[in-house]
Amino acid sequence: MKNVIKNSKVDIFDIMKMVSINPAKYVNIFEKKGSIAVNKDADLLVIDDVFNLIETIVRGSIY
Repeated sequence: MKNVIKNSKVDIFDIMKMVSINPAKYVNIFEKKGSIAVNKDADLLVIDDVFNLIETIVRGSIY
């Protein structure tokens, strides 16, 4: 994500789709992953304002 942001003029929301929704759909797991919604796994990456990873949340547990 950081490389795409740095090296292109793609909108941040389109980049977010490229790294979440699209891969989940490609591997047929979008019903459980790839977006935040009721009945989906709570898998999230928390990032800062320059896109450094702060913490990882997997199925609702913080790591």
